Amino acid sequence: MKKIFNISIITLVAILFVGCAPTSKQSYLERYDAFIEEASQMYRDCTPEDWSKMVEKFDKYSKEYYNKFESELTAKEKLKALGYEAKFIGYQSYIEMKGITKDADELINGVISDVKDYVDNDLKRDVDELKRDIESAVNELDKTLNEEL
Repeated sequence: MKKIFNISIITLVAILFVGCAPTSKQSYLERYDAFIEEASQMYRDCTPEDWSKMVEKFDKYSKEYYNKFESELTAKEKLKALGYEAKFIGYQSYIEMKGITKDADELINGVISDVKDYVDNDLKRDVDELKRDIESAVNELDKTLNEEL
């Protein structure tokens, strides 16, 4: 009974593994197309975790699966796969630029907050200190100019 159970588990795992990878050139192209369509629907609003999973899938389609079926692909099909890759890179670029924009916004907002804090809390003190230093320098200069040589 235990042996049958182990064989069943191994068979199930093998079926799942084979079910995940395309088994023909046609299924590769169809799945790659569906994957790119899925990416096009989610790239604007997906979480970083979700996009990370998409990148993993993309790596499989653009490298592992492509290499597996490359010799069977016609020139037109290779161009189609290249087009899918270009689209995905475009989606990836959008996400990266969106991240840079978010980081820049956070940086700018932090600088604005720091400047505001400085103006509200320390600027008057620093200006008063600067005025005292200038007055002191003017007094010293006046004193020096009025001394007899």
